[in-house]
Amino acid sequence: MIESNDKIGDGGGMTMFKLGKKADGTIEVLPQTLSDGRSGKFFNVDFAGTVGETGMNCGGISWSGRVWTAEEWYQTSNKAINADGKKIKRYENLNWMVEIDPKNAKGVRKQYNWGRQGFEAGVIMDDQKTVYLFEDGDAGKSLLSKFIAETPGDFTKGDLFFFKQNAGQFTGTWVKVPNNPATDWNILVAPHV
Repeated sequence: MIESNDKIGDGGGMTMFKLGKKADGTIEVLPQTLSDGRSGKFFNVDFAGTVGETGMNCGGISWSGRVWTAEEWYQTSNKAINADGKKIKRYENLNWMVEIDPKNAKGVRKQYNWGRQGFEAGVIMDDQKTVYLFEDGDAGKSLLSKFIAETPGDFTKGDLFFFKQNAGQFTGTWVKVPNNPATDWNILVAPHV
């Protein structure tokens, strides 16, 4: 849901908690205090106060201590989420991969340069540069994209590609698309190449 809710999260919903292992090997949720002073066992991730709201978080990526959540259900109008936007339309700030700080339960950045789609999940490859991104949709109609970073582990700069499947085949080509949201907001609509 896209709402502030102390049970499911602020602006999209994601809960973080710390696990520990007892002497007998069973797992338990540990109490903790976060850097912003919140104490307890369960913490809704602060998206609204960091990266703006998110929409229906799902799947995502866990890699080398870093976490991205996938904004899944694709939004196509402000009316669908009952609000107006500021610099870009409100719905255009949904449906990105969002990096979070799992230790402090806060959003870090919307990964605008990975494109906008109805994300389900992704995977970062062993080269620490290539990220494959998967959309949540019907077989044969879903998008498959990849981002290749300029520098291993730094996903702020690089190239974005969408897979163009050959009709009736399991083959295709990768098509490079513009991915600099600061100058080219065409990335707001994922191409069906």
